[in-house]
Amino acid sequence: MADIKNRYGELVYRIEGDRINDKYGDWKYTISGDRIIDRYGEWKYNINGDYLYDTSGNRLGELRDLAELLES
Repeated sequence: MADIKNRYGELVYRIEGDRINDKYGDWKYTISGDRIIDRYGEWKYNINGDYLYDTSGNRLGELRDLAELLES
C-alpha cells in the first residue's frame, strides 16, 4: 500500500494492489501495466519510468505529481 499526497502533504489517494482509491476508500482508478485507467475503463495516463504521459504521448509531469493530475 502506498499513499499519494498532494503538494501540501494531505492524503488524496492510496494505492492498494492494482487499484487507486480515494482517501475514503472508494475505487477511482486501476493500474494495468504501464497504464492508469479510470473506473469506467477509459485509459487516462501512461507511466514511463518516473514520468506520466497522456494517451497522446505528451509528458504531463513526474510520478510525484500524480495527485494533482488525478484531481484535475
